[in-house]
Amino acid sequence: MHSRMKSASTSTRDTVTSEPDTQPGEQDHEWFDYTDPQHCQRVKEWCRTHWEPTIKKSMVSFNPLVYHECCFCFSKRAFSKKSNHKPLESSSILRIPSIKTITGPDGLFKWILAKAKSRTQNGLKTLFPAINRYHVDLEEEEDTEHHQVVYLAKRTEDLAKELHCAKKLAESLAAENKRLLDSSKNWYARYQEAVSTDEHLSEWDNKLKSQQAISDLIN
Repeated sequence: MHSRMKSASTSTRDTVTSEPDTQPGEQDHEWFDYTDPQHCQRVKEWCRTHWEPTIKKSMVSFNPLVYHECCFCFSKRAFSKKSNHKPLESSSILRIPSIKTITGPDGLFKWILAKAKSRTQNGLKTLFPAINRYHVDLEEEEDTEHHQVVYLAKRTEDLAKELHCAKKLAESLAAENKRLLDSSKNWYARYQEAVSTDEHLSEWDNKLKSQQAISDLIN
């Protein structure tokens, strides 16, 4: 009997472990209201729970989560392949500049808050964030074309910002390289001048020594 109980316990544990890595209620279609303090507190706790062991770890290990704008959630890469989220609204978090700059759970919360505000301004509702959520057919998806245009416009804006930062860095590196090159040329010119001066001094010194030797012989 003990053996059967242990087997049943192990089976239950394996079943739970095989489920998507979500917290209770995250699979429900529950809307997130960023103006509600209780909702914000729940999201803060979600950020503290998932930032270090899930989101940050995926970036550090170069096995990044996939972000799905359509359902406002993240998926592990293996799960994302069967989650039915829209490809045009799914992207590796390492390709999203605003996520790459996040350094902690507070930063993640601010990012989620900004996203929720932006979606609201564009007439879109926002689900509570989740890890490994299957695609949800939301009411606002009836206006699919508008939704995709808004998302792609935002992605274009993010990529433009990333390109701008890359150009600024390239310009800075080019300026530093020119400064070092000019400095090297300047030091080389000084070295050549010093060597030339030393050669002239040596030549005059040899002439003086020769004249002194001749003078000594005559005297």
